[in-house]
Amino acid sequence: MARPARKLHLECRDGSWRVTVKVPADCRAIIGKANLIHTFGKIPYSKAAALHDEIYEGFLERITNARTGTSTPADDIDPRYYHPPAPWGGARLAKYPPPENGGKWVWQAETVPADKPVSFTEILDVWKLENDNEDTFNKFTRMMGKLAAFAGTDDAKRITPRQIVEFETSLRQAGKHHTNTISNYMGCYATVFKTAKRKFMITVNPMADVKVPGKIDTDILPYTPEQVRSIVGEAQKLRIELYLCAVVQAYTGVRISEIANRKTSEIRQEEGVWCLVIPNGKTTSSKRIVPLHPAVLKVLLPYRQSVIDQHGEGLLFPDLPGGSKGEPGAYATRELCKWIRDEKKGVGITDKKIQPNHSYRHYVKSQLYTAKVDVKTRDMICGHGANVARKYEHGDIELMLEAIQKLPNPLA
Repeated sequence: MARPARKLHLECRDGSWRVTVKVPADCRAIIGKANLIHTFGKIPYSKAAALHDEIYEGFLERITNARTGTSTPADDIDPRYYHPPAPWGGARLAKYPPPENGGKWVWQAETVPADKPVSFTEILDVWKLENDNEDTFNKFTRMMGKLAAFAGTDDAKRITPRQIVEFETSLRQAGKHHTNTISNYMGCYATVFKTAKRKFMITVNPMADVKVPGKIDTDILPYTPEQVRSIVGEAQKLRIELYLCAVVQAYTGVRISEIANRKTSEIRQEEGVWCLVIPNGKTTSSKRIVPLHPAVLKVLLPYRQSVIDQHGEGLLFPDLPGGSKGEPGAYATRELCKWIRDEKKGVGITDKKIQPNHSYRHYVKSQLYTAKVDVKTRDMICGHGANVARKYEHGDIELMLEAIQKLPNPLA
């Protein structure tokens, strides 16, 4: 008896029979597949062969319909031919190419309800994509939250210029904020709403006609060399981490958080000079490299090595309370500032024109000025001015070290 003819499109894979028809290239975009496949499962060849013809004819009909423009794509479109939504807004690629368009994908406009709210959180998330300063992001989040509480909404589309001005007035009437703090609030709103308008998240910027008040010169006084000597001397009675913060401040003018939040790897040599590397901070210009005075290195480097030996690379002050973010800067700042003011257990500097943290910056800046250090070097050490964020020119670290060595030596 003659053996039945082999079905050309019937094949066996792992004991399972299936019909496979290759889709011609001119029909693949319309059908959405490279191959049309129907699996019978593990059945005898004779049964699969009996079912083959009907399935095969059905596949040929789909191919013919695709060529004549009467086909409907299968729902399980092959991933190789699926186009996900485009990453940009305003439109997307159609999932299936309509036959009347010659088998090509087309743009489909997306409609967004005009009343869809745009939250402050959404805007800040977009702002953060272009700005990596975590401290500024947290500050903006807090300030936008204050505005939302006052206005009764965090929908940027519903915020009006009148609400912003009324909020500013309420801050002034409360009398709890410095004029420069209120200026910071308004500057925050100007930045955030400008971002929303620039990114087409809102059509009207409520800050467009609202004035951001300028900052006024503060009357903060710098520490005197005698006060710095007293602080450093008395700080030896505190825990070692707080003492080291006070010592580093006295020779650099850095903020307490800028030393307390550092990692052991951020006390390192740059161009052969031991430096404090501050990768981010309160402002953009806070990002800087500050050489360390030899007197600081005598007490800081042995401590740093002991931390690495005990804990490995990580936070420079791992035993200080880290707070919700795991950074000890807030704790160190609070404890040192309170201690400097304390007349019984601390240094007892109560003059309101002396700010325990910020007066150190005024002290270093004024001492460098007295020592005739040029303004660029002074700014680079203290983190002032737009030039600080740029890459350091060759020799700047040596210039800064020479300047720092001109400061009074409270450990002498």
